[in-house]
Amino acid sequence: MDTQRIAKERESIAYTALPLNDPTPFDFICAIPYSDTPLKAASSPVPPSYNDVSGPVIIDKDGKPQYLTPEQEVERQHRLETAVREKMLGLPRTTTFEWHQGPSSSVSEELQLPPYTPKEEKE
Repeated sequence: MDTQRIAKERESIAYTALPLNDPTPFDFICAIPYSDTPLKAASSPVPPSYNDVSGPVIIDKDGKPQYLTPEQEVERQHRLETAVREKMLGLPRTTTFEWHQGPSSSVSEELQLPPYTPKEEKE
């Protein structure tokens, strides 16, 4: 049964232990899956398909899958809920995330789009 296969896959994953208050960005936290056959997507720029992965996975800024431990997933979920609550209630932002912000400012200045000019109406 598929549920049993998923349970076995989760049992066969060896995780690195990190404290919940570790300041390391999630992009760099990586749990190492233990398997005789490595994931094809780990060396490929294309992320793994939904059915090839069990458990929480984050695609980092380099496009590689990062597998979260159950503790990391609980911490991530808590931080997301707190951030959403702050946003919805208009509270000051206390939750910080280390999101990938895109290219550096010098590169982004080169890539800026021209200002919007509305199309003239034909009469």
